[in-house]
Amino acid sequence: MAPTTITLSLPVADQRTAPYRRGRFNFVPLDPEVAWRKLLATSYLINGSDQRADWMANLLMLAPLGFVVTGAFWPRGRRLRWLAAGAALCCCLFLVIVIKYLQLFFPPRTVSLNYIEAQSLGSLLGVVLFWASSDRLFPALRGVSRPGRRALLIACGVYAVALLLFYLFPLDFALSAEDLRERAAAVPNLLLSWPGEGRSTPLRVLVVLADTAATIPLGALLALKSRRRSLFMIAVTGFAMMSVVTILTMLVLTATPHLWRSSIAPWASSSARPC
Repeated sequence: MAPTTITLSLPVADQRTAPYRRGRFNFVPLDPEVAWRKLLATSYLINGSDQRADWMANLLMLAPLGFVVTGAFWPRGRRLRWLAAGAALCCCLFLVIVIKYLQLFFPPRTVSLNYIEAQSLGSLLGVVLFWASSDRLFPALRGVSRPGRRALLIACGVYAVALLLFYLFPLDFALSAEDLRERAAAVPNLLLSWPGEGRSTPLRVLVVLADTAATIPLGALLALKSRRRSLFMIAVTGFAMMSVVTILTMLVLTATPHLWRSSIAPWASSSARPC
């Protein structure tokens, strides 16, 4: 009688390579060539409007990198600027690809062409911003180190840009007709509402005061740049600027516009105007 051979088979789950866990990371060994083929097969996902904020955040996240890397390569002569900008952009794109490749080793992290596109455009945006501002950037930095009105103007200008980006962040504007219809239907309630709904009255008043105080440097900028204008004209300019900001926030899906913000800048201008 022939001997009976007994074969022990492990469950499918036990045959897989056990992942290495360290903290919150979930590292799974993967053949480098297989990972590279997976990266080349990355697909483009059709996402809805709810994913636009995340896409814009990925774009803006890489803009500082493109800006700094371009500054590191920036030459003194104008003839080599194209070469410096191209080298900086290539370095940023290389970093994006490397990061996406490494993400394949850390499931459930996923890779899609959507975010490769967003981060590549963010890098390009940083390169373009540095190129566009390089002729004024270095003189402005030298002006900040000197005491006087010019340093205050530069500081208030930077603050004004940062405040505008804060109001519009993450820049997920309504782009489709459906988004515009939904946003338009919600605008009346949003404009007449006050921040902190559902919270105590003292806390809501505190939020309004903090939002008002945040625009005082904007009023100071208007007053410093309009020393020959009347206080009334400065107030009108401030009202127009804040009205434009309010209109723009109506188009941002995750923003909450408030009508009372349009009257903040004129008050801040009059309170911050130098004597």
